[in-house]
Formats: sequence, structure tokens, C-alpha cells
Amino acid sequence: MKKRRTIFFRIASLSWLVIVITLAIFIFSTIPYQKEVLIDRMNSEARDIASSISQVTATAIIGEDYSFALEHCLNVVQESNSILYSVITKKDGFSLIILDDGWSLDTLGGKWTLGDADNNIGKFVYEDMIKENIFYYKYPFSYSGIEWGWIHIGLSLKNYNAGIKELYLRTFTSSIVAIIIGFFASVLFARKISKPIHHLNEVTKKVTQGNLNVRSEIETGDELEGLSDSFNIMTQSLSEAQLELENRVVERTAELAESNIALEKEIVERKKGEELLQSSLHEKEILLKEIHHRVKNNLQIISSLLYLQSKKVESEELSNILMDSQTRVKSMSLVHEKLYQSKTLSHIDFKEYIENLTSYIFNYYQHNKKIKLEIISDPIKMNIDTAVPCGLLINELVSNGLKYAFPENYNCDQPHIKIAVNQKEELKYSLVISDNGVGLPEDFNIKTSKSLGLKLVNSLVAQIEGDIKVNSEKGTMYKINFIDRDKVRTKQS
Repeated sequence: MKKRRTIFFRIASLSWLVIVITLAIFIFSTIPYQKEVLIDRMNSEARDIASSISQVTATAIIGEDYSFALEHCLNVVQESNSILYSVITKKDGFSLIILDDGWSLDTLGGKWTLGDADNNIGKFVYEDMIKENIFYYKYPFSYSGIEWGWIHIGLSLKNYNAGIKELYLRTFTSSIVAIIIGFFASVLFARKISKPIHHLNEVTKKVTQGNLNVRSEIETGDELEGLSDSFNIMTQSLSEAQLELENRVVERTAELAESNIALEKEIVERKKGEELLQSSLHEKEILLKEIHHRVKNNLQIISSLLYLQSKKVESEELSNILMDSQTRVKSMSLVHEKLYQSKTLSHIDFKEYIENLTSYIFNYYQHNKKIKLEIISDPIKMNIDTAVPCGLLINELVSNGLKYAFPENYNCDQPHIKIAVNQKEELKYSLVISDNGVGLPEDFNIKTSKSLGLKLVNSLVAQIEGDIKVNSEKGTMYKINFIDRDKVRTKQS
């Protein structure tokens, strides 16, 4: 910590500064007063001299008996150490000049009658007659109530300058002594106040370092002693609290050690349980994959049997029915194949499933027709309960489009079928299957259609809790809105 920031330095500096300022105020108010006292003394001395000359010589001057006035003035000037000259001037300008070394009669061009200086007030001037600075005093003399002239007194400044010099010397010496005494008094005063504070600060530092047994010993009989006692009470309370806390920590540590042992045992047991559970889950996953694989194989066998059977029957209608059944079985088989290949056994990549399914359907039905397929799908993960009905819906509607939308006599530059799957909200989806073919009859109603495929479509839409709308203005468009039932159940649970 810098010294100028300590309490000792601040108190000492402030108290000493107060002493210095107080002393300066006293000095600056006293010196002008002492000067005025010296000037008043010179005024009084000049007035007494002028009054004496006026009383003694007024009659002689008026009667022009200058020898008596001259003799009296010479005695006054020669007997006084401070009078440099005295001049008696009549209103007509006649002046009797008395100096320390002689006298003269001279008007001096009316000098002593000029000017408008106030009577009875002295001033400091430079006098050409004696070539030095003097204290000049002008006093009127009168007789029988008539003013006849003036008496001019010139006093030497030796006594005044000596008095001023002594005043400054005495003031300077007294100030130096007062400042020194004030400095030491400020230091002692600051030390008396800051010492207990410094002691309390040192004790506080020891407490912050962890020593709660230290005590403050201040006996000043004031607030600092009360603060010291409060501090000792606080450290005593902290010491007792620390001891109690240490005891609680020891007890709590022992409890935690016991709990830790029990927890370690529980962790070991849980790890064993988790290992068994993971092993069981792994076995179930393998088993479930095997089930999907076998279901897929069985469906493939059924599909192959239907294909073989369709080649042996002679009825074209029956052959078409068997072929439609084969594609339906294939759509279900693809779902189990995707689940078998998926990392999760509950959901499949629906876009990839649509691409594989429609590729199979197009290869199966298109033959020599050049119909373009366009698939637009959001990245959707769908569970088997929803994927199978959706796959069958796509199979039925795309198959119908390939079989009936583009007859041989229908002229179309670029025949195409479009499939769009979008996630509208968190649990709601939209499936749109459209083509630019010949469209449907005007009186067509999918709800009342007797076609087995369309009846199956209505049943599948109801199974996924959806609704279907048909538009046949430009080709045919089926719009199906449905929900993912598995996600709804998961959210509700």
C-alpha cells in the first residue's frame, strides 16, 4: 500500500494543513492591521508636532515675527529623530522652511499651497527637496476662527521601516515555530488515532489467513475500543463455528464414506443388471431382425407363388388379379426388408422405401410405356404400422395410374406420375399421387366405387386415420392427409 493512502498520512496531512491554513489566515489578517497601527502612530506623531507648532507660532507668524517661530521650529526639528522638515505656509504662498541643517524663506512656486490633499491625513510621498521617501502630513493653522495657512510635516520612514521589518521577522519566526510545532502535533495526533486502527487491520489480516485465535487489544476508551471488543466477540464466534463445522464435516465424511461404499455396491449390481439387459436387448434385436427377415422371405415366396400361378392360369382377368396381389405382397415385403436393414427396428426411411417400391411397380407394369416418375419427399422416419398401409396405398394408386391413365390412343407429350410426401405439422402428413393422364369419369366417386383396389384404398385410408380427396380436372390427383399413430401414442404416454 502506498504511504500517501494510509490513514496515518491522511490524518497527519489534514491536521497539519488545517494548522497551516489557520496560521496563514491569522498572518494575512494581522499584518495589515499592524501596518495600520504603525501608520496611525506616525499620523498621531505628525499631528501632535503640527498642533504644537500651530499653537506656539500662530500669533508670531500672523504678526510676521518669524524669529520666534523659526527658533521654536528649529528646536522641534532638531530634538526629534523622525522629523525631516517642517514648513509653515501662509495662504499667499509665503513659506518658512525649517530643515535639520538650516532654514529658508521661499514660495517654491506655490508648491505648499497646491494640491487638494485632505488635512489631518498622512501619506507616503517622494520629496524632491530632500531626495527621499517620507511620510507627509498637512495640518491647517488658524487664529480667532480664521484659517491663515498650513503646517507641513515630513517624517522619516526609518522607524516605520524598522517596525515593518521587525513585524515581518517576528511573524515569519512565529510562523516557522508554529508550523514545526503543528507538524509534530499532527504526527502525534495521527499516530494516536491510526495506531489502534493499524493494529486492528493487522489482526484482521491474520484472521483472513485462518488464525481465529488472534485477539485485538485496544484500550483507548472510545469507539475504537468498542469496535475491538466486537471484533474479538466475532472471532470467538467464528472459532466456535469453525470447530462445530469441522466436527460436522468429520461426521458427514464418515456418513458419506458409508454411503459411498453402499453406492459402489449398488453401481456394481446395476452394471451387472445393465450388462444382462444389454445382452437381452441385443438378443431380442437379433431375434426381431430374424423375424423381419423371415417375414420378408415368406412374403417373397408368396409373391413368387402368385407370379407362377398367374403364368399358368388361362383367364386374363384372373392373371391380372394375381399380379395385383403380387405387387401388394411385394410392398409389404419391402417394409420388412427395410426394417431388417435399418439400424432401428421401429422406423424406416420412408423416401427410400417409396423409391424402391415405385421402381418395382414401374418395372412390373410399365412395359414399353415411357412414363416418367417424379418423387418429392421430406426426410421422414415412419413406423411399420403406418408405413405398410401407406405402401399399399401407393401401390394401388400408382398401379392404377400405370394401367389406366395412359391408354394407347391417348396423346401426351410427356406422360408422368408424381408422388409428393410432406410433413405438414408435428404429427400430420400429406401424401399426393397425381398423373397427367386421361382422368376419371365425371360421375366417379371413390367412396362408392365397386373396384376392389379402390375399396382397399378406402380401407387403408381409414386404417391410418386419414381422409382422401380426388381431383380429375387435369389428369387424376389423390390427396391423402393422415397421422402417424405411433408418434401420437408416444406423445400421449
